[in-house]
Amino acid sequence: MSVIPLLANREVKVLCRTGRAREIREEAGVSLSALARQLGVGKGSLWEWETGRGMPNAAHAETYSEALMELSNYPEVGSAAVGATG
Repeated sequence: MSVIPLLANREVKVLCRTGRAREIREEAGVSLSALARQLGVGKGSLWEWETGRGMPNAAHAETYSEALMELSNYPEVGSAAVGATG
């Protein structure tokens, strides 16, 4: 098993439990619907993750972690934007 998904899963759990995942999305001006579409999940699932009521599985945690890094403008991630609200 790769270490990267395990790190992503832990990272996402912390971001979700603290409310930081939602803050990152909102600060980037991305709607819940747009990010859910990007991740290939329902709005309800993403809402549950953002509120700490549910957690993504390992595969979704990895893609969610990547999306959050992208939205928060980490330099090691490309500048491709997830659909912005508007």
